[in-house]
Amino acid sequence: MRTVHDQQGYRWSVDVMAGSYGACYLIFAREGAGEVRKAPVDAESPLESARQLESMDDDALQEALAYSTDLDEANELGF
Repeated sequence: MRTVHDQQGYRWSVDVMAGSYGACYLIFAREGAGEVRKAPVDAESPLESARQLESMDDDALQEALAYSTDLDEANELGF
């Protein structure tokens, strides 16, 4: 798990979640607010996703957060 601050100064916890059909996501949970967002990870497994998360710098995490969507929002494939 990692943490990152957004442009407004809010702190977010970041972790990896394995979804359906092998899809992996970065899960962003805003501290104290309950807001949860997701961003897809281009990885073959949850382990590879976790390694990518650990190798990302703060700028990459902030960019992923900026392009993330609400956890409940489905993509064109339905997940």
